[in-house]
Amino acid sequence: MMSAREPGLRMLSIALLLGLLVSFPRPTPARGAVLQQSAGFLSLIISEIAWGGTAASPTHEWIELYNPGGLPVDLADWRLAADDGDPNILLDGTIPAGGFFLLERTDDKTVLDLTANLIFSSPTGLSDSGEVLRLFAPDDSLVDGANLDGGGWSAGSASPDFYSMERTDLVADGPGAWTSNDGIHRNGQDANGDPLNGTPKQFYASWPATPTSSYTFTSTYTPVFTDTPTPTPTHTPTLTGTATPTSTATPVAPAHLVISEFRARGWYGSDGSADEFVELFNPGGAAVNIGNWMIKKSGSCASSSGAAVSNLVTIPAGTILKAGQHYLLAAAGSYLASSSSTSPRPDLTFPASLADDGGLALVNSAGSLVDQVGMCSSTRYREGTTLPPLEGASDRSYERKPGGLTACYDTNNNSADFVLLTVASPLNKSSSITMCTGVLTSTPTRTPVPTRTPTPIPGVVVINEFLPHPRRDWNGDGTANTADEYIELMNMGTLSVNLRNWRLDNGAGTPAYTLPALTLLPRQIAIYYRSVTGLALSDGGGSVRLVKPNGTTADIYNYPPVAAADVTWCRLPDGKGVWAFACRPSPSSPNAPLGTTPTVPAPGWSEGAGGMFWLDSRSKWEVFVE
Repeated sequence: MMSAREPGLRMLSIALLLGLLVSFPRPTPARGAVLQQSAGFLSLIISEIAWGGTAASPTHEWIELYNPGGLPVDLADWRLAADDGDPNILLDGTIPAGGFFLLERTDDKTVLDLTANLIFSSPTGLSDSGEVLRLFAPDDSLVDGANLDGGGWSAGSASPDFYSMERTDLVADGPGAWTSNDGIHRNGQDANGDPLNGTPKQFYASWPATPTSSYTFTSTYTPVFTDTPTPTPTHTPTLTGTATPTSTATPVAPAHLVISEFRARGWYGSDGSADEFVELFNPGGAAVNIGNWMIKKSGSCASSSGAAVSNLVTIPAGTILKAGQHYLLAAAGSYLASSSSTSPRPDLTFPASLADDGGLALVNSAGSLVDQVGMCSSTRYREGTTLPPLEGASDRSYERKPGGLTACYDTNNNSADFVLLTVASPLNKSSSITMCTGVLTSTPTRTPVPTRTPTPIPGVVVINEFLPHPRRDWNGDGTANTADEYIELMNMGTLSVNLRNWRLDNGAGTPAYTLPALTLLPRQIAIYYRSVTGLALSDGGGSVRLVKPNGTTADIYNYPPVAAADVTWCRLPDGKGVWAFACRPSPSSPNAPLGTTPTVPAPGWSEGAGGMFWLDSRSKWEVFVE
């Protein structure tokens, strides 16, 4: 089990993989696909291998991939290949953020009750004596590997138990990165309908609890943020999840704000045509700044205006919508805006102008589409099967499921996501705050990690945190502006690294920033503000990349549009966790999840090795994270 592994093996495994990145050629010919953005080290991982097959058949081999990032990954032109040339699998499809991708050999009966994402053929299969597997990005760069030492398998077994080889953590390949399934934590059935000694499409018990971005959810699990996981009797958990391995009838909470209830006509007034309202809901776990967001409308299908779009109303700057909170917009001539209304008052009014059979969209301040709903098939704004238009004068409305105080379903199909209410029930910012199931707001506490003596390996520098939309003066120049955007690096190795001639870029064509000479000690953090780098971090989404002096990508993260100020993309836990849009800015300090207050020491304070010290050449605090 992972708790019995020596910590030094993990560190040694990283050194081993870094050497393999440059010493082993790719075993298959180069392809003609053009990589648009480089894939980062461990941006996808090989998370489980049933190299011995199953009790139903030793040829029923399967392999699982996992995406620890905050965005889905298009697997076109990715390749999973053995050094001996078999298997040699050209991947296809998409692996969602925080999700799994299951490859089954020969047919989809290998794991009987789970649908394979890809079926692969292999004349000889995975050798029971060991194989070297490598996962290549479209640019032929090595992203991950399994059994890279070339010996026997690190874990797992063939007959009689057929235990799968399970990844223990989000670390580089090596003996300490794998364990055999314990026969207790299991998921899926073999071709005979018997339980597998493995966990296809599900987290294994010894993985760490790591939250995913509040903007990226998957159909495989509901992320629950925790910073201090509770161990099981037989494991020391380091990655868990409230995983549901297969699709269920209850969708997970949307990864974004939603249009939760609306109508284009009601009962009030001469014919009800001006009795319009739109209700928004924040189903996530963090507050969102919706200032300068817009409600847009698209035209009627009854005319040629269906494709025409225009702005209905803009939400005032500085409007904050808390997690589980509603926001109500209503037409100025509606019942909700009238003095006789006994319903919740609108938070904002707009001129009545919605087409009865048109569409609606929620658009963020960067102009990106967040949610949409339509009432005819040729209107611009719609998702999947549209809703029938409301007719006549009545108090009806469309409400997002499950309804009541929450709006937690979004399958990108309007007819499946909304239900018709015979009596409308709009809510506003003053209404009760209610969270979707599985979405928690919390103030986590950090559990101290015991001091240990690691095995020295070459340093591994990663991007640890970045702030695209600052609202306060974080760089201390007396002005709060875009110059306060920053990128934070961390040395996850056990030896110092000189960052001279390393580069940072934003993937937007802006000249890369070349880092000056700076020795980053083990577990030390370095901060780089836009005022120094000139690198703009777009609110509309973009990329942050760290490049080594030899031109290879050390780390990269592609992030979606940013919808809140003074919230950072961060790794939780520091340095090794998956990305989440879930931290307060904490430049040059350990990442601080929302709800905590980062502590910054007073200038002039210092202590010995292992603590904070003043780095005169950069005039910023540096900290060590144990």
